[in-house]
Amino acid sequence: MATEFGAEATGRPGVTGRFEVGAVADLVVLRPRAFELTPVLDVAVSVLLHSHPGVVDTVLVGGRRVKSGGNLTGVEVAHWARRSAEVGYRVAGAWRAAGGLHSEPSEVERTTLTRLTR
Repeated sequence: MATEFGAEATGRPGVTGRFEVGAVADLVVLRPRAFELTPVLDVAVSVLLHSHPGVVDTVLVGGRRVKSGGNLTGVEVAHWARRSAEVGYRVAGAWRAAGGLHSEPSEVERTTLTRLTR
């Protein structure tokens, strides 16, 4: 029922909302024994109030596995971490230049940026 009602709620009845061959699958599988989710007295409360990305084991989007065993698949995490740091430091530099940040980059910032952008 939850799958059918979810499909109706998102305006996609007939496309999603079924577990069967040929149906589009977006699915999140949690680690049922994750400490954060115990004790499970009420599943909805446990998931809504106590879960975080670390308790997600597997994610399927459109039937394609994007997270498996708790790890992202098909994503170069190190690459995007470097890119994120580069953009953050560029934004901080622009903010400093505009007078928004009054301190110069710390030695730790300079060292980290140098290490990440190699």
